[in-house]
Amino acid sequence: MNGPENVIIVGIDGSPAAQAALTWAAKDASRRKAALHLVQSFFVSIEYAGPGMMVPPQVFDDARKWAQRSLRDARTDALRVDPDLVVMTTVHAERPFVALRNASKNALMTVVGSRGMGMMSEILLGSVAMNLATHAHSPVVVVHADPDGDPPPAPAAPHAPVMVGLDGSPESDVALAFALEEASLRGAPLVAVHGWDDAPLNGFQRVYALEMDRTVIDEDERRLLAEQLAGSATRYPDVKIRQLVERGHAGASLLRTSQDIPPCLLVVGSRGRGGFAGLLLGSTSHRLVIHAACPVAVVRIEQP
Repeated sequence: MNGPENVIIVGIDGSPAAQAALTWAAKDASRRKAALHLVQSFFVSIEYAGPGMMVPPQVFDDARKWAQRSLRDARTDALRVDPDLVVMTTVHAERPFVALRNASKNALMTVVGSRGMGMMSEILLGSVAMNLATHAHSPVVVVHADPDGDPPPAPAAPHAPVMVGLDGSPESDVALAFALEEASLRGAPLVAVHGWDDAPLNGFQRVYALEMDRTVIDEDERRLLAEQLAGSATRYPDVKIRQLVERGHAGASLLRTSQDIPPCLLVVGSRGRGGFAGLLLGSTSHRLVIHAACPVAVVRIEQP
């Protein structure tokens, strides 16, 4: 199987979140010396015309012209970030998720806004972003911005760390590799967070609590975290690594830690040790993609 090409895919739709995603991706492409591929999709449902009716050709023409105009503006914005960027653009007459998933094959990553415009919006997170985080062929970075055009979350501090959630699973190993590379490219430290759920020790409804020393378990979990990070300093000697072990559900622990130590990027695997094998997106990554204020990267093991 061919390795990833040196290109970053960006979903464009004219929304504030897509604009935030474009800016994030352009900066990352500049750091990586990678090309940007801007993908704009339009889809006209046959329900637009009503049962048994034809959609007027002018509707398709107008939608395509709008998409092309949106891409031209986005390309201009990307080149403002770095005039030397190589920027490609493509318009697809299909559903955005389908176009972006196909484009994600062999890409370094796919970057999208948390919510799009019109039919692409849901209550908490756009269906395109969530579906891509679940099904894309490359790592997916979801960038948040207010859908009503209000200012996005404040940018991370200049020396903000990259944060990664680790649990010893193969999925978190690939998340660690992605996070280390991002930290190295940014000249940023890495905060590695390992959470363990101590709620079962309280017993059912806090009755028949288990007599176990949490501090002893903390030490065991620290050893597990250190084992997973072994070799990271050798591969990336320029990245300063801080190790944290937190009690509580992994998703809650990462959210809490990302609020206490705001990162420039939060990286998680698509599924960890606690998920059911049939789930494509674990509860931790699902929760973070929806609720984290910072950009979130969901990384999965490459399938043969």
